[in-house]
Amino acid sequence: MSNLFDYLFWRGDLTFKQSEFNNVDALILSRLSYLNFDGIISPSFSESVPLKKASDIFFSQDDKLIEEKVIMEEDMKLLEKLSSSNRFKDMEIFGYVNEIDEVTEKQFSVITINIDNKRYFVSFRGTDNTLIGWKEDFNMTFMDVVPAQVSAKKYLNSLSNYCNVPLIVGGHSKGGNLAIYSSAFCKPQLKNNIEKIYNFDGPGFNRSILNKEEYLNITSKINNYIPQSSIVGLLLQNEGDNNIIHSTQEGIMQHDLYSWDVNHNDFIYLEKTTKDSLFVKKTLKDWLANTDQIQREEFFDTIHNVLSDTNADSINSLNENWYKTAIKILSSYKNLDDSAKEMISEGLGELMNSAKKNFNIYMPNFLNFSNNKK
Repeated sequence: MSNLFDYLFWRGDLTFKQSEFNNVDALILSRLSYLNFDGIISPSFSESVPLKKASDIFFSQDDKLIEEKVIMEEDMKLLEKLSSSNRFKDMEIFGYVNEIDEVTEKQFSVITINIDNKRYFVSFRGTDNTLIGWKEDFNMTFMDVVPAQVSAKKYLNSLSNYCNVPLIVGGHSKGGNLAIYSSAFCKPQLKNNIEKIYNFDGPGFNRSILNKEEYLNITSKINNYIPQSSIVGLLLQNEGDNNIIHSTQEGIMQHDLYSWDVNHNDFIYLEKTTKDSLFVKKTLKDWLANTDQIQREEFFDTIHNVLSDTNADSINSLNENWYKTAIKILSSYKNLDDSAKEMISEGLGELMNSAKKNFNIYMPNFLNFSNNKK
């Protein structure tokens, strides 16, 4: 099985004149925005930095600081490989924005990349490891528009004042959602410059967004990619077909794009998603249908407040000392008033009821399979 790093070994020496921009290139650039370029790349659209130089500055930092800035270890390896690749090292990067706002519950980051002096790739970062980032994802279940989507649209509109070249817009996870939303609701003249929209396993939208004319006008440009057991990419709803990529991981871990199989200059595709993916999709869909927006908002707000009481600001912080974290979570839960406890219990109960209803439909052979393995 081959992945992004094998692709860079095969194609990294080829410029875009020698080999056209492809779907794997789009995935790589979508992941590039996950790197923290604070103090390295300017938010200005008129000040760019070659990727090689950005990489040199990044790795000149203190090792501990680098570790704190990296979400996945593979991201460091990716940046190293890109910076030594003829295909990517001379790309100019600019317009870096990285915003975390606990008050508005916004996590937003983006960079723009000059691919070949003919096209720009706007790469929206997906959910990072901050609690605020995850909370904003949950907010999508009860809000038509979240703050990061507003910022994404504003970013594209600002970019239109600087350039008039063809654009490719993309992102992984929430970044894919931001790519679609910003492309749909940006200025009409900019929308005409958008050639393609890449959504790599990103969540969808509420029906109120899908019915808007602005969204319907860009559906032909949307390219959805999900792994075979996708969960995140099947949340809420998106228009258009899904291109199903084979992943070497299992379950939710397939969201890791480094596990996606590559064959030369494209992915290895499958015909359909797995039954467990359909099971999770239908379970969550039923749960959303059986709870109203106020219930979902109160449920996720309470969960977030309980986690915040641990004084952790990231998923990594929660995991660093899981035993003490678990004690703090239990203590915080005990201190909730009865109505808050009841609301959490009802929310989880409704989710379990949805799961039970769909288990026999989508996973009828699971128990037999488990017994046969013993």
